[in-house]
Amino acid sequence: IMDEVNSDAFNLSDLLKQDDSVSGNGGVTTDEMEKAYEMFLGQLVFSTNDPRIDIMENYDLVVDPQWLSWLDRKISSCTDVEEKMALRDLNNMILDIKKRVELSKAQEERAAKEAEEAELQRIAAAEAEMEKGRAMSGSDVLRKAAAVDTAGVDKIVQEQSGGEKKKTFYETDLTPEIRMSYEDMCKNVLPPYKAGETVATVVFNHYDQFDAQFIKVLNERAQNGDADSQAVLGALAEEQQKRVNAATMALKEVLAQGEPMRMEGSIVKLA
Repeated sequence: IMDEVNSDAFNLSDLLKQDDSVSGNGGVTTDEMEKAYEMFLGQLVFSTNDPRIDIMENYDLVVDPQWLSWLDRKISSCTDVEEKMALRDLNNMILDIKKRVELSKAQEERAAKEAEEAELQRIAAAEAEMEKGRAMSGSDVLRKAAAVDTAGVDKIVQEQSGGEKKKTFYETDLTPEIRMSYEDMCKNVLPPYKAGETVATVVFNHYDQFDAQFIKVLNERAQNGDADSQAVLGALAEEQQKRVNAATMALKEVLAQGEPMRMEGSIVKLA
């Protein structure tokens, strides 16, 4: 199969460009597309490279909506358990990389827009300063010069006194990219839940994924009136307290042993 995969018999890029009609109208037949998709899948699955490298090298192909729809159908119709799991892992990896690329592009676009706005503001401020300068009298110019002379000293004094207070992690604003990166986690921990699940069990199962940034996202949603996010935060606080209490009891048991050797044995039992 590797000979077929490595051959140029089917070029998926060319087929996708032609795939605007069915056979008989100068386009690509369904059978040809099916075989091309199978070949491309084989290229990804049987490659000796890290799958992420192959995905990035063929990024435009792997994120093509037609290909992703075909892969979804392939996973749904697959009867082999191991093959189904492998295909699902590949699909999840593609979607994860797609999201990361989109977030990176969005962040770059936002940074470029902010830089452009800052430059426009700087130019506007400079032009306004020039207009003020043209209207200044001789005495005004002297006062301005005196202010410039002391500006450097004032800046040093301000820096030594601490200057402007920096924002803490929790005071910084969430960017659109951060919110987007936690969308999947929000879907995992927020209702609707599967049968038998509760907010407490969901928090317990995903406890290790609640990092500080994700908690900020949930806090923002809760402050905006999202009752489900507030319920998750409440369940998280309860779970944290349970774990702290359990850790405290375990530490007391270790310290109660007294002798170092017994304490070490108690620690081994905990592990």
